[in-house]
Amino acid sequence: MTNECYPWPYYAELQLRSRKLPRMSDYWWGIERGLEYILNAIETGTVPANPDDLVETLNRTIASGARLNRSHSAALLKYAPLTEHALNGAAAAEARIEFNKILRGVSEADAKTLTDAGYGYTDREIAGRRGSSAGAIRVRLSRLRLKLAA
Repeated sequence: MTNECYPWPYYAELQLRSRKLPRMSDYWWGIERGLEYILNAIETGTVPANPDDLVETLNRTIASGARLNRSHSAALLKYAPLTEHALNGAAAAEARIEFNKILRGVSEADAKTLTDAGYGYTDREIAGRRGSSAGAIRVRLSRLRLKLAA
């Protein structure tokens, strides 16, 4: 089997595992991260030469993806619960007006970062979307909070 072909059975096995799950769960999202990892590794030519290393990396990627989804879901449940007030059309319109005022006061890049944070993306996810590091995103969000609080 050539080096280019050997990751595909692992990809097929992860797809099978994903299909067998009765519902979308944290583990399902972890498997999705594993599938993304394999495709990215094939595309960039960074597939580990040793199959044992690939399995270890996939297990770590799946666990990390599940953990990130769990923390993202928990944060949404804790900090963004749906209430009757949240469903009120007038309150939603006022919030949108206020948010647009905030966005007009910052750069386009900062507006995108704030919007991502508002949607509940983690620092890592925002960093991936914006081509930055998670630490830089945390610093940027902290500075924006200070600026907007003034």
